[in-house]
Amino acid sequence: MIRRVPLEEVRKMEEECRGRPDEGMCRYAIGVGSIKNDSFSHWILKERGVDEKVHCMRLDQLFAKHKISTVHIFQVDTEGYDGEIVLQLFNPSMREHFPMILQMEADHLDHAQLKQVIDTLRGERYAMRTFGGDLLALSPDFQALAARQRSQQQGPAAQAEL
Repeated sequence: MIRRVPLEEVRKMEEECRGRPDEGMCRYAIGVGSIKNDSFSHWILKERGVDEKVHCMRLDQLFAKHKISTVHIFQVDTEGYDGEIVLQLFNPSMREHFPMILQMEADHLDHAQLKQVIDTLRGERYAMRTFGGDLLALSPDFQALAARQRSQQQGPAAQAEL
């Protein structure tokens, strides 16, 4: 079950807000959705959201169904379920799908799950940085590619100094 704001409601809200100083915030409601119905859910979901049944599947099933063999960039923002999805992706049976670049929202994860994600990425030798509430992770292959490109841009003289 997912709770989302129907497009008709979003359009009504846009009309209600037209001309107000906070008019731009009404557009924000288009992307609001959650599978959690809790006190942390967005106020728009509480006031104007509707429940909708959705079909879910694990990543391995999704990749098999759509014949996905390579993942270069994987971005996930699922309001607190990001860790579960990333840990599915980094299951050893999914090794051929490990992305070169991973970006995920991390600020909704509890401490234990965030630690598990970081430990998993560290175990696969991903370089990690945080910004805002997000985590960016770069695979060893991406790091090597970036290093080669840097050294090519610096030219032979710079390489001789190394």
